Amino acid sequence: MGKVEFKTWMNQDIKGRCFVLELAVGGKYFEDHCWPQIVEKLGGGKVVRIKGKKEWEEKGGGAILPSLFGEKKILLLEDLEESLALKVKNISSPHFLVFISSGWRGGKEWSDDTWIKVEPPRYDLENFWKKSAKNKGIFLDNQVLRSLSRWSKEYDWGEEDVEQFLSQFSEGEIVKMEDVELYFEKNERTLLFRFLDATGERNLEGAIFYLRSLLQIGFSPSLLLTNVARRFRLLWQAQETKEETVDLWSGRKLSPFEWREKILKNKNKYNLEEIQRAFEILYQVDKALKTRNPEPEALLLGMLVKIMAK
Repeated sequence: MGKVEFKTWMNQDIKGRCFVLELAVGGKYFEDHCWPQIVEKLGGGKVVRIKGKKEWEEKGGGAILPSLFGEKKILLLEDLEESLALKVKNISSPHFLVFISSGWRGGKEWSDDTWIKVEPPRYDLENFWKKSAKNKGIFLDNQVLRSLSRWSKEYDWGEEDVEQFLSQFSEGEIVKMEDVELYFEKNERTLLFRFLDATGERNLEGAIFYLRSLLQIGFSPSLLLTNVARRFRLLWQAQETKEETVDLWSGRKLSPFEWREKILKNKNKYNLEEIQRAFEILYQVDKALKTRNPEPEALLLGMLVKIMAK
């Protein structure tokens, strides 16, 4: 079973009724850029989305049956075990079945089906930015375009994020690199990601800088602890399990980019004993925030020093 690139598949004839999508893009990019193209290519029929085994058991049986008036539907099936997906695809049905792979191994069972690798081409992102800016009469030079495209991919931006960024500028205005840098230095989500990255990389100086930046814009200390705990849970997961597509604690799907670039690259920065110590420190800080009403900055700075101590 060979895999075909998304862009290549878009220019090919449709073969069969079953398709497996292997996503190397974030959820927002897929929803905004890829899924509409897939629906259009498959004829634009009614879309039925089914997520997980429980939802399949509740409504999958009815959804896969022939329509009363012969309408051909598109079933998007997510978060299924590969064994269940194979059973589903072998059910006789006139509808298109589009599966999102959750780290499936593939194999001969899928040899008659189309396996599509979905990646974000850089120029697609650049063209999207260019078109969005043009519609608002805003000008972006090539350096700005490349920078915005990189941020879009790294932080899984969707259309609403692009709209929010461009809304700062008036018609006829030229966006400069300084505008991009200033925006991302002040953007709450960007600051949080940079703080978590610095913490995961064991970069104390960087973590302190972004911690102070977050506190200056009023970011919740409790929410900060929640995100730090999640990062250490994923570092533990990378060391102790083989699961790479789902967060074992929340059950939510992991971004391939986050797992590859943020977790796997840093999984050996802390050993298991240090990760356990980090959880103990986080628990103590959380308890102190809830019971003693201390100065958050001093408490969180102390937390970082303790977590990164060797």
